[in-house]
Amino acid sequence: MDLPFKKEYKENTFTYLYVSGHRYESTLQGEHEPEAKQRNTGPAAVSPSPGDLAFGISFASFLTAGLETGVLLKYSPHLRKLPFLTDIQNVNFRYEVLANDFEGMGVDKGFVPARPHPDHDEPFGQYVLAATTTLNRLQEIPEEELEEFFSAFSIFGLRKGRRMAVVTALQRESVPSLPALLEQGEVFIQIVHGKAYGYFHSLLIKSKEDLSGSISAFQKVVNAGK
Repeated sequence: MDLPFKKEYKENTFTYLYVSGHRYESTLQGEHEPEAKQRNTGPAAVSPSPGDLAFGISFASFLTAGLETGVLLKYSPHLRKLPFLTDIQNVNFRYEVLANDFEGMGVDKGFVPARPHPDHDEPFGQYVLAATTTLNRLQEIPEEELEEFFSAFSIFGLRKGRRMAVVTALQRESVPSLPALLEQGEVFIQIVHGKAYGYFHSLLIKSKEDLSGSISAFQKVVNAGK
């Protein structure tokens, strides 16, 4: 099964977005999918392969091959005990894609403040950016260490020596722009895994390059293995 990504080109950046339970009019190839195939009833019905979080992380591993990787995620003291996460840096922003019945489906909000807002009913904890060479081991992080209703990983695939520039941008007071942050040959992947009723899964991919071929190649590999 190929995920029906919505493809856009804006601010000199290609964007590919998939949200479970949300019907897009076209896939990467511009083909119309039957409505029954595109609409799902909830998180349990949307997985293209066993384990949606694992699928998203494998997708990110494929797209970031040959690049240095960093992951932006909610902080907990447990993270410092994990050998596959190094150089953990506090940051002021997290990335947000809405994928729920309460706030919006498929809304790419970009970077938003990571610290709790005094007027927000559901404060988010502090976020960090950590270096990692083994994305697949992100599955070892207990989901209770992440957000209550969803798990989220923001993954950067960067050219060598570029991670600290991203850390610096995320530590400033001004809201960073992802299109301005990414350079040629780099990629950003946002994985959201719904864990409660009304919360869905989403996969967002951004790059200066057209990744349609790489995205299709990964899905062909997954389909061949079934």
